[in-house]
This record gives sequence, structure tokens and C-alpha cells, in this order.
Amino acid sequence: MNFKREEITSYLTEHFDVVQLDMFGSRSVLDFDGEELEERDLAVKWFVNFTPTMLFFPPETLGATSLREAEVFRLPGYFKPFHFISGLEYVVTQDYKNQHFQRYLQDKFAKLAEQGIDPEVW
Repeated sequence: MNFKREEITSYLTEHFDVVQLDMFGSRSVLDFDGEELEERDLAVKWFVNFTPTMLFFPPETLGATSLREAEVFRLPGYFKPFHFISGLEYVVTQDYKNQHFQRYLQDKFAKLAEQGIDPEVW
């Protein structure tokens, strides 16, 4: 549903390089620590237990040596469009450095309410 929305796909392709992995796949991949393993083993190592799960790594993490060091945000599971695009914005604006995602959403709701906007979130 999210990827059928132009505003989401446009924002995603403008701001992110997307790499899709199959959590049950057998392609060989290279982890941050230099370990080469199959996609399914990387999913276990990275604590990806279901789909969809989106992990976010900013460009400056290219020299990271572990997932913990590299990952800045995770969207575990399906998020409705408002929350999904908010998650993307949260990463792009680097607000993850200053506040938790829940607080980011609360602030966003408050700003929209001040403008008289009631976003469709459910």
C-alpha cells in the first residue's frame, strides 16, 4: 500500500539507496564486520524476524564494523502511510540524533494541529 503512493516512492528514491535482501535467501552478502554469509544468516544476525523490516544506515556508516554501530533507525513491520513517511523523514532530517521516534511523531502531530490539519493516520 505504501509503495503505491507517489509521495512515498518519490521521497524514498530521492533520499535513499535501497538494498533489498531476502530473509530466507541464499545469496552471499558481506556484513559490516567483513563476515561473508548468506542473506538468511545475515537476517538472523541482524535480528530481522519478519517482513517487512526496514533498516536505515546513513552514508557516514560506511566504515562501521557492526550493525549496532551502523544502524540509526528500524521500521519493524508494516506502518501506515503517515507513520511510514514520517519514519523516512525522521532519518533524512537526522532527528534520530535528538529524540525518539515517538516524540518526533508527537511533535509532528502538534505542528499539524497548530495548522488546523488532522492527518489520516489510521
